[in-house]
Amino acid sequence: MTNWTNVTQLFNRGGGNFGLLLNLLVCTVIGMIVIVSYSVLIHSFAASAVWINVIVLLVLALASGALVWYNHRTFWRRFD
Repeated sequence: MTNWTNVTQLFNRGGGNFGLLLNLLVCTVIGMIVIVSYSVLIHSFAASAVWINVIVLLVLALASGALVWYNHRTFWRRFD
């Protein structure tokens, strides 16, 4: 649907304000856990920080590629 009259309608659909707040809170907590875990890992294994960064880069590249492929397969094919 492209005729939203208010931007908050786009983000509030489905869960309402509580769902939006809960989603924001959960994403913030998960993000903090990931950042703290990554920094502890780098600090603990400082000698192999380059390899840790390469592994993290590969995991992010694979996850991004999988997400793009999934969205293309499930969403964008409907418009072809």
